[in-house]
Amino acid sequence: GNLLLVLSQKGEMLAMLKLRPTIFPQPEGICFSPDGILYISNEGGGQAGTILKFEPRNKLEWLQLQFLKENSTNRNCH
Repeated sequence: GNLLLVLSQKGEMLAMLKLRPTIFPQPEGICFSPDGILYISNEGGGQAGTILKFEPRNKLEWLQLQFLKENSTNRNCH
């Protein structure tokens, strides 16, 4: 399966999340917008590719996305 790893600046694993193949058929890219929104792109695995946008629904999700953003080496979308 596909995993999303969150690593510290020193390369220590902070979190590991399993990505469901029905939602993430072939994940290829990840980035954060300047306002902290998370984007994950999928090639599609034989289907149409997608770009998924993850906006927090509440304060806890906002804090989780900020944690991921602050601990990511890929901080901005290009």
